Amino acid sequence: MVYDADPGELDIQMRLPRDTAPVESRRNQASVWIDRALGGLEVMALKLQTHAFPPHTHDTLMIGLVRAGCKAFEREGKTYLAPRGSISIVNPHELHTGRRQDGPELRYLSLYVPIEFLAEMTIGKSNFGPPFFKAGVIEDLELYGKLACACRSLCNAESRLTREYALADAMRLLAERYSEARLERPTGRIREPRGVREAQDLIAARYAEELSIEEIAATARLSRYYLMRAFRHSVGLPIHAYQLQLRVERAKEMLASGRPVVDVALEVGFADQAHFTKRFRSLVGLTPAVYQRGALS
Repeated sequence: MVYDADPGELDIQMRLPRDTAPVESRRNQASVWIDRALGGLEVMALKLQTHAFPPHTHDTLMIGLVRAGCKAFEREGKTYLAPRGSISIVNPHELHTGRRQDGPELRYLSLYVPIEFLAEMTIGKSNFGPPFFKAGVIEDLELYGKLACACRSLCNAESRLTREYALADAMRLLAERYSEARLERPTGRIREPRGVREAQDLIAARYAEELSIEEIAATARLSRYYLMRAFRHSVGLPIHAYQLQLRVERAKEMLASGRPVVDVALEVGFADQAHFTKRFRSLVGLTPAVYQRGALS
């Protein structure tokens, strides 16, 4: 498949259901496609005017293809600007944000590539696990085209062989041209104090519960105030935001399996569906119902 179109003219349509689109969605729209055959590979098509993503992380490599406007994002404390036709890169577990910088609207595709797939693309450049990408923004028309083809093959439900080949072809070129050696594990946990690691483990094991800072601090054998400072310094997020992210990530898995939204909301620890919807949309860009429809379609 040859890509020779304008970056803003990909034949991938926004498919936000009308009955789940509040007034805000006229300015901010998103659709999602999930490929379970390729390990949960995910593509999102977004149009943003006012929505800004708060600091968060992903377990996957996130690749953005900017189709219109200019995307601004912070990655590990550094600000990047990705103009139309460029590629934004966020490594797994890197703290980052995202918002519109210039233009009447920001339109881009986000490709979330699972670590398991990345590990096959290491090509000997990384001492630990999958390849690492130092560049936050890449301007490479050939690579943009191959990544666009990979997204299009998934969103248009082409054959598995076509989808898998397009993704592997794009990732091979990305790794060959832009991956770099990394002398430490990509999770960042290696430098975290032991008490912070223990706090993370406790929150991960009991993410749906109403934990108190006192209880977490006792497990970590630290004072509450020291833990709050050390946790944010090491992880990049306050303790409550870290728990929220874990809840949302677990909710995505449940929604993709077809569980009712209200059941998912309660099971991951939210008091009601309205609160769940607000928090989910803040981090994901979609309401839980829209995310689920895309995941199951």
